[in-house]
Formats: sequence, C-alpha cells, structure tokens
Amino acid sequence: MFFIFYCFQALHWWANFELGINDATTSTYYNIIIFGSALLVIGTMLFMGAKVNKKKLTHEFWTEKILEEEQRLQEMKDRAEQKAANDAKLAAMDMQKS
Repeated sequence: MFFIFYCFQALHWWANFELGINDATTSTYYNIIIFGSALLVIGTMLFMGAKVNKKKLTHEFWTEKILEEEQRLQEMKDRAEQKAANDAKLAAMDMQKS
C-alpha cells in the first residue's frame, strides 16, 4: 500500500505539473478546488473530533465516578464482614470464659 500510495501521488503531481504547463488557468482552478476541499475535510475532522472528545471526557468522568462508588461499596461490605467476624470471635471468647 505504501508503494501504491506514493506511485499514485507521483503520477498525480506529474499530471498536475503537466496541466500547469499546458493550461495554467485550468490548473489554477483545479488547485483552488483541491485546496478548498482539503480545508473542508480538515474542518469537518476538527468539528467531529471536538464532539467526540467531549463525549470521551464525559464517559471517562462517569466511569471514574462509577468505579469510586463500587470501591466505596466494596469497602463498606468488607468492613461489615470484618465487624461480623470480630463480633463472632468476641462471642466465642466470651463463651469460653463462661
């Protein structure tokens, strides 16, 4: 693909050069149209990219908040399990003393 791409580019620029030599007015119009279409494509990419970046930032924000909440809930569950285990151990120790 790399070779095919640069072969196409070489032929395009050669044709552009030949057009410029043989018909300067048409070459000028062609180059202005190509430049305008390049600006249009780049502008579209920037516009769409800005929208995608905004969505990506929102997604990352909510992903982080969800993970924080899951971690908080897991910590509360672990504390409750540890407290239950400690209470059971204390109850067993009280039973042994009695």
